[in-house]
Amino acid sequence: MAQYTDTFGIYVHIPYCRRVCSYCDFNVYLYKRAKWSEFIRAVVSELSTRGLAFNGLKAQSIYFGGGTPSLAPAKFYASIMEEIKRQYIIVDDAEITVEVDPATLTLAGYQQLKQFGVNRISLGWQSSHDAFLKKLGRGHTAVDSEQAYHWARQTGFNNISLDLLFAIPDETMQHLECDLANIARLAPDHVSLYALTYHEGTDLYRRRQAGRIKPVSESFEAEMMLYIEDRLAKLGYEHYEVSNYARAQKRSKHNQLYWHGGQYLGVGPGAHSFKREAWHQGWRWETRREPTEYIEAWLSRKGATFAGIPKSNDYSISFVESLDTQALMNERLLLSMRLSDGIDISELANDVEITQIEQAAIKAQAIGWLKRDDTRLLPTSLGLMNADALALMLM
Repeated sequence: MAQYTDTFGIYVHIPYCRRVCSYCDFNVYLYKRAKWSEFIRAVVSELSTRGLAFNGLKAQSIYFGGGTPSLAPAKFYASIMEEIKRQYIIVDDAEITVEVDPATLTLAGYQQLKQFGVNRISLGWQSSHDAFLKKLGRGHTAVDSEQAYHWARQTGFNNISLDLLFAIPDETMQHLECDLANIARLAPDHVSLYALTYHEGTDLYRRRQAGRIKPVSESFEAEMMLYIEDRLAKLGYEHYEVSNYARAQKRSKHNQLYWHGGQYLGVGPGAHSFKREAWHQGWRWETRREPTEYIEAWLSRKGATFAGIPKSNDYSISFVESLDTQALMNERLLLSMRLSDGIDISELANDVEITQIEQAAIKAQAIGWLKRDDTRLLPTSLGLMNADALALMLM
């Protein structure tokens, strides 16, 4: 496969939050536990040690996620960006993103991020309604979101993504239309719109199990999804992935790398990495999830026993797994069915048996989930709504 053969992405996980949102199942910890000096040195140590695994590749994207990355002090970004530049080759037009909680930065904070080379902001708007923000456990208001957006624009950011949730309990089409009207008015460059998911172990999951909240129906969620797609298309946004919409040339480079089977290095507590040799062998690993244990691993140099790809007895990781050709191709199919671009199955011909895929594609076409463009399989709107089931049909 020609794509992403000489590039990779870097993901930096900042696990600290002021509070844990009611729907969140990410690896997050309360902000008061943050020990920034030690954390910075640990991330720098991991970046330098794992670099050997990505020798010869160029970083096309750097993504600071969380958690709440916008809580990190300026010295964090200064140190991490300095180490990345020291250890890796970065392409000239690299996308450098920071996720921002709207209530955590002032205008000066956006200006500092700009100075450190950040060129893309992912703003956690989530909802235009304070009642829903409270239900979701967010610590900001709709006014905070509006102010944050304008500060980012004022600073000169010309690539801003808004993250929003829909299918929130008690949400109506009128509520959704308010969110979409704000998108029309503000004209962000990218929009991520996710249906609310009830992950086991979260507060919302427990409240649903106890009958304290009632989710919207599956049919209403599907109606909302189709309405979002139609409305944003009329506003000039391309629906390029199940939950993601972009203006021209504003697709997320970092997320596209994930969806197209590109390689990436994840540093920070609980971050995942993916490395492969062509499509014949691959590795995935996760760093230690608990921040104190993570810091201990890297500052004690226990994590530095194995440079490059870690071994199973590396103290700094939770796990490492090997992936064969079939596993790599199955993942490629699974992720490609989330993309409007789909996949060219001729890319798979040298690695897997495609007869089964061809037969399954005919069935998927018959039910309106898939269309063909020569050798390319392209999910329809209905196919994108059933992306996981579609992928399973093809695997």
